[in-house]
Amino acid sequence: MPSGRVHACLTVLAAGGILTAGSLVDLPTPTVIAMTSGCLAGLLITPDLDVDVPVNSHAVVRRHAGLLPWLAWRLLWLPYAKTIPHRHWLSHAPVIGTLIRVAYMSAVIWLILTLLGIPFPWHSPPGWTGWALSGLMIADAVHWAADLWYSSVRRAVRRFIRLAGG
Repeated sequence: MPSGRVHACLTVLAAGGILTAGSLVDLPTPTVIAMTSGCLAGLLITPDLDVDVPVNSHAVVRRHAGLLPWLAWRLLWLPYAKTIPHRHWLSHAPVIGTLIRVAYMSAVIWLILTLLGIPFPWHSPPGWTGWALSGLMIADAVHWAADLWYSSVRRAVRRFIRLAGG
């Protein structure tokens, strides 16, 4: 499968595509910003968080936020990684995988806020939430497509080598 850097580059390109498409069809600026931000969130909230070793998003957190936020991010996703096998449809399927990761994060945030005595606003999410979620779904769809493409090319190369007598 493609490296984390390849997935990150594709996510940034998808975010640029959202910005471009948003301006071409004259979407409201807050909508475009929310979708683009959601897509860029795919750099951190990636389908590859189902791997129980550090992945590219862990490295990004460590590089830009430091050791303690990296440790918190790693610990946040470790139960998820231990529960869902890598590249399982529950983590990698577009829409379903996105919703599962967002629900997982929401549950963890709810738990932390509850322990701190802070109410979680389940009943009134901000208006931009759906647009941001759709941007994250786009990032996940791009990730899924890259994995499928890479796997099919790798199989074709192996088949070619086998047929060529190598």
